[in-house]
This record gives sequence, structure tokens and C-alpha cells, in this order.
Amino acid sequence: MIIPTHFKKLTLPLLLSVALAGCSGGSDFGSGTSGGSKQEEVTYADVASLEVFASSGVLLSKGDNAVTISVVAKDKNNNVISKIPVTFAVDNSGTIIAASGNDTAATKTAILSSGVNTHKRTLTVTVSAGKKTQIVTVQVDDTKIIDKEDNSDIKSLDVSVTANKLYSLGSNEVTVSVIAKNENNSVVPDAQITFSVDNDALILPDAGNATAAIKTAKLSSGLGHPEARTLTVTVKSGAFVKILKVDIINGKDPVVEKESKVVALEISASSRQLFSAGIKPVIISAIAKDQNNNTLSDAIITFKVNNNATITPDAGNASAVVKTASITPGLNHPENRKLDIEVTAGSLVKNLQVDIVGTTVVLEGADSIAINNPTEYTIKLQDSEKKSLAFHSVEVTSSAGSEIIPVNSYTTNAVGEMSFMVNAAADGEDTITVISLGAAAQKKVSVSGNDFSLNSASKEVKIGTPETISMKWTKDGVSQANKIIQLSATRGVLNPLINIETNTDGEATFTIESQTAGGTVITATTENGLTATLEREFIATTPHYINTQASPSVIAPHGVSNLIAKVRDINDNPVKNMHIVFNLEDRVNGTLSNSLAVTDSLGRANITYTASDVSSAKNGVNIKTYVQEDTTINDQINLTVGGDALRIVLGHNEKIAADDIFYKKTYGVIVTDSAGNPVKDQEIAFTITPTDYYKGFMVPLLDKNPNVTVVDGVIITDNNSGHWVRKLEAACKSEDLDNDGNLDEGEDDNNNGKLEPSHDATVTTSGKTDEEGKLTIQIIYPQSSALWSRQLLTSTVVVEGTEFVEHAEFDLSILASAVKDLDVAPPNQFSPYGITADCSNPE
Repeated sequence: MIIPTHFKKLTLPLLLSVALAGCSGGSDFGSGTSGGSKQEEVTYADVASLEVFASSGVLLSKGDNAVTISVVAKDKNNNVISKIPVTFAVDNSGTIIAASGNDTAATKTAILSSGVNTHKRTLTVTVSAGKKTQIVTVQVDDTKIIDKEDNSDIKSLDVSVTANKLYSLGSNEVTVSVIAKNENNSVVPDAQITFSVDNDALILPDAGNATAAIKTAKLSSGLGHPEARTLTVTVKSGAFVKILKVDIINGKDPVVEKESKVVALEISASSRQLFSAGIKPVIISAIAKDQNNNTLSDAIITFKVNNNATITPDAGNASAVVKTASITPGLNHPENRKLDIEVTAGSLVKNLQVDIVGTTVVLEGADSIAINNPTEYTIKLQDSEKKSLAFHSVEVTSSAGSEIIPVNSYTTNAVGEMSFMVNAAADGEDTITVISLGAAAQKKVSVSGNDFSLNSASKEVKIGTPETISMKWTKDGVSQANKIIQLSATRGVLNPLINIETNTDGEATFTIESQTAGGTVITATTENGLTATLEREFIATTPHYINTQASPSVIAPHGVSNLIAKVRDINDNPVKNMHIVFNLEDRVNGTLSNSLAVTDSLGRANITYTASDVSSAKNGVNIKTYVQEDTTINDQINLTVGGDALRIVLGHNEKIAADDIFYKKTYGVIVTDSAGNPVKDQEIAFTITPTDYYKGFMVPLLDKNPNVTVVDGVIITDNNSGHWVRKLEAACKSEDLDNDGNLDEGEDDNNNGKLEPSHDATVTTSGKTDEEGKLTIQIIYPQSSALWSRQLLTSTVVVEGTEFVEHAEFDLSILASAVKDLDVAPPNQFSPYGITADCSNPE
């Protein structure tokens, strides 16, 4: 029989039976007695599901047309039931007539028409078999709908099957797949495809075929027809017909037969502990045996694991006696936890547990604190290989109810660390507990009646000027005299340098001075571990120059440009708290968000310029800036508003060329106008900046099937048995956050005194397009830098004051010939930025 691919399929749990009495247009066929057979012994209770298909979702009310409703009843094992009575009913004055041959057909059908009512409406068709009911809806339309029934745009059909043989017993199926293509060899997703098969077999199209690029249908041998035979499957679309053959083999699928022989299953694990870094997986082994305890190498064994872990069966399991699978913690799942592993062979299931271990949380801080004196603690989160775990949540609690600051939002930073403050309100004992990723750490803290504190007159300290810090220590109201206090600071020089001694009032003073601007944390520690901290900021106060930048400098009408003025002193320290005046001069009615801004700790003052709907001349917007405290320190920038639209396309191939110790890579640029026409003689400017850098080293990777020889007990592989690959230890963001080339405060993440990565690559600075709007440029970089940084290529075109920008991002690649010989080290053997798995470590 033939079922069109655009049938709507619905298979759902059925909730109620539908009586046909009183249903308009109702029709039934068969009965509980007619056509029955005791040999089949089919009852209503055997029906577990109904699959209902409509040949179309739309029924035209005018003209001679109808929709075919097809039904397949299945039992709980998904086998088709042919000898079961099925009834059809329709509402809203529709008409439905069951086919005459439905009594014994595997697929029951009925013809649906709109009846004498030609108005638009929805018809609900109810199909029932026993206690199972299913519905499908069809829209009645009173307008003429032209469908692509002729499939005139189809020029070819690609047809394939998942297997060319089918076993008659069991639930074995073959999937038939069809792709319709037009004259341009493009897929036609709305093509109408029909499937048919001879020799009493059954073919059912997939419900989603209507819009699917690949149309599929399930082929089975048909109920009650186990005999061996050859099936002819016909696939048709318009004038195109494809025919293929599938052989029916009488019997069960040998795979199923193999599974039925399994009577025993033995499993084991190489370890019951899996380390959270995932470097060494746990191997699960399984053996299937028959009733005589013989191993079954052809048994199918499956592996399963929970809790976000990953399990990978070995590629050689198909013919192996011992089937194995590797378990790893899963991508970005380093948490300590229990894994349940399930191994199945046939109907047998065995389970075992493996613990993921090794993730640790370390809590660092003082063992003794004073009441009402917030004290800092730091945690470090690491996996089993001591690799930092970034951006994971942490739970912090105090057994004594001490205040934890901040009160929420505990998450490790990019280097797997997090800091918080503990402020105790009462003396006694406290236990601070931190929990993350299934790991926990505790620290017992002694809270004393000590009042131990640091203070100074100014929160902001002028650079080059000593600031006096006072300290006072009392315990239960008694001054702690003649006590030695250790001193330290993250920035600045202390005087005395190492320690001080309290006087009879439990007080002491010292000074701190710095020649550079930035924050500092001053720490005082007693001999018994009591600590007090004080945060201060050193600031530069004497401006020397101002530098103003606009991003972007060319904007479209109604566009916005961000204006940043940076103020520094004679030693290039950022100057804080300077009042910067912004003054606008233009003829296009643009606006500034503010006329005055104050510099922050980095010496920056920010406002925005917003353009009107009028274009300006080139550099027609002038913005002057000056320091209000010293108007002789000033700067100015120019902006442009407007221009015609251009498009820039950047492209490249995968080829690079070696040139002495360098590599050369070619990029192509095409510039077109808004209509797609090439723009010739257009000047294009190029820049290249690093966005990321990588740490690691190159390692040999052997091929799966290397040529191997054994000489005097030593295994030797040939020179072509593998190649070099990058072993990535850490991926780090560029430290130069504002891409200004200056080592600014807070940018030196690994504290090595320089910005990383270096500018490894150079690019042609500018050029002009040819008559076809094309231009080629070269990027040059050292071979030793290949694979160790990511670059951003920027092309910029300015036309009548309007700036057009296009970007391309890529890793510096390496020549294939440089990594194919394991006897020769590649030119980029070690990353120039280190090999440790930590961006904060320059090693």
C-alpha cells in the first residue's frame, strides 16, 4: 500500500474510548466476532497504542477531493495488530467512510470529505480500537489551494537504506531515506514523496516528512508473513521513480539471538576512585558468558553512567571477549561525587559505584581574631592535579554566627580564589566552614576580647608623602604593653620596616610611603596570630599631561562615541580626582552627555558624544578637554559624522608559507558599495592585535596504526607513525585590556613586569583596492610563536568621514610539514608564555 510522506502522525497515551452513537458521518468496520480467529487471540486489551496519519492537514471544500486517514494499531511490544476492529468518527458535518478491506489489513484506512457544508471549519477525526482512542484534526478551506503535486522542480532522487536485509521475526526494521534535489543539486524540502512496497510488507513514512530535507520511512516484513522473500520498495516523486530491493530472512536478528545466549555478566573497575582532573580514566571491564560459562565475544554490552560523567566504550569492543569503557569526570565537572555505572548485556544488568575524588578547597587566614574587627580569609579551589578551578560557587558559614562579608555572591575568580571577611561580635570559639564542588574545609578561630586595630587620617594618601598609621591593642579593656607586632604591606615602604613594639598604653605608630599610585593593604600581626588590616590608596595629585581618545572616531548619524580622557603625572602615574572639562564645537547639533567628569583611580574620565541626524564634514566635530585645576594641561580630538555605506569582506585560505624563521599568511579583502559593486582605489588600513595567549608545549601523537618493529626487546616506530600536536595547559586573555601598549595598574596578571602576549604578528599597514575591489595583504610572525596566541585582524575604510570596520579572529597557525616528523622538534616546541596551567604564574 502507498502512504504519502506528508501524513500528520500522532501517537499519544490514550485517555478515553469514544462511542460512535450520534457522531455525524460515523462509520465502522469489523466487529468483535467477524473476521476473528482463535489462532491470533487478539483482544481489545492487546492494543497499547494507535498511530494515526492524515494524508493532508487541509481539505478543500470545493471540488472532488478527500483526505485519507490511516491507522496502525500496536501491542505493548510495538508489534502491528491487524485483526482488531477499528472505528472512525468525525464532527462538524464531515463525512468519513472506512475502506472495505480493513478487517485484516495492517493499516486501516478511511476517506474523509467535507460533506455538504462548504464553510471553513476544523474537523476532528476520532479513531478508536478497544479502550484506545486517538484524534487528528483537518482544516476545511473553501478557497482553491494550489499544491506542488507535480513536483516539477525535482530533477533527482537520492535513495538509501540502513540495511539490505530484514529479519521477519522480532521488531527488526529498515529505514528508507530519500533526498529530493532540483537542477542546481539543492535539496527540495517540500517535495511530495510516496513510498510503496510489495509482497505483504509494511512501510510507514515518518510523521515529520512534510518539511524535512531527508524523508524517511520504516520498512518491516508485515504481520503474519515470516517467509523469506525479496521486497521491491518503490520511491516516487512526480515523474521520478527509484526502486530498491530488500531481502526478508526468515528468523530473528542474530544480534538478538546473541543477546539471548547471555546468562551471566561479570564486571569490574580498574579503580573505585576517579581523580577529578580526569587525566587518568577509570576502566570498566565486562565479560558476557553463556549457560556453559563460555565467554561470548560477539555479545553486545552497553555501558551507562550518571552525574554528568562521560563513559566511552573502547573502539575494539565488537570482537573482544573483555569489553571495556573509559570513565572521565565530564567536561567542566570536577566536583567530588559518586557515580553509578550500569552495564547491560541482553536482559542482564550489573551495577557498581566509582567515587570522583581529589578536588580540594583550602581555607587560609588568621587563627585568632578580635571582636568587631573584620578579618580577611581566602579560599583556593583546586582539582586533583592542583589546577585552579575558576568561577565555581562557594558556600561559607560560621558556627558562631559571625558576620560574613559580603553576605552573598561567593564565587571563585579566574585563578580559583575567593576572599571574604569575618566580623565576630562575641568572644569565644568559632568554626568557619567553606564548601564547594563536594569538597569542604574548616578553620577553628579563636575570637578574643581583643580590640586590635589600625587607623590613619587619610584613606587617600599622596604619593611621595609619608602617612602615619596608628595601632592600638587592648584585651578585655586592658592595654597590651611591650608587645612585638609584625608589619607588612602590599604596596609602599614601611618605617619601621619589619616590626614595632607597643607602649604602656598598648599603642604604636609607624609610617608608609609610596612613589607609585595604587591600592595597598597594610597588615599587623601579633605573636599569637591575631591580625588587623587597613586598606589605603596612594594617589598622584600633580597632573602633567592629558590624553583624550574617542571610540569610534567616525560614527553614523544618531551614533554614539565614547570619550575617554586620561590624566597622568610626570612619572606616568594615573592622577585621581582631577576635574576634566569637555567642550564641544560642531555644526551638526551633536550633544555631550556631560561637560565635566572626575578621574578615577586609573586617571580616567569618561563621557559620551551623541550625533544628530545630520552628517558632518570630515573631522567636523571638535572636542576640547582640559584639567580644571590646571587649564594649561589640555588636549583635543576630532570626530566625523556621516558617509555612504560600504561593505568589507575579509577572507583567507588554509595555506601559509615559510620564510627563513618566519611564517607568512595571506588575507584577502573585498570592498563593495551598498549595491554590491566593487569599489576600486579604496584606501584600507589594517591593524593586528593579540586577544589571547596560550601556555603549553608540543607533544608527539602516535597514529592509530603506526609501523612498529621490535629490536632486542625495544619497540621502535617509523618516522611517519605520528605527528606533533599542541598540549594546551592554559588559555589566557591578553593583559593589555585597553590595547594602548602601556602597562597600566591591574593589567600585569602574572606579575612578571610586562604585558603578555607580545605583539607576535605584523600586517601590511594599508593598501588600495584594484578594479575588482580586491586587495591582498600579508601577516608575518615568527615560527616559534605558531599556535601560542590568538590575533584580531582589523580592516578600516573611511569614506567622507564615515568609518567602516571589519574584523577577523584567528590563531597563528603552523605549517603541516613542521609537525609531521617526530624525530625533528617543531619550531614552536614550548610556548613563549610558559607551560604551567595557571595564567597568574609566568612560568
